[in-house]
Amino acid sequence: MNQEFVERLRRQSYKFHVWTIDDGDLSRRFRDLGVGSITTNRPAFIRKEL
Repeated sequence: MNQEFVERLRRQSYKFHVWTIDDGDLSRRFRDLGVGSITTNRPAFIRKEL
């Protein structure tokens, strides 16, 4: 998963969402890539990390 891939998805009108991201570093990586949403088992923790 990299910025080029995400941009290609957007050019083709796809949306980008991720599921079960419970790690702070990984959630920041997806946020920085421009994810539309993050589904997690740890919402308070991830919200704090972001």
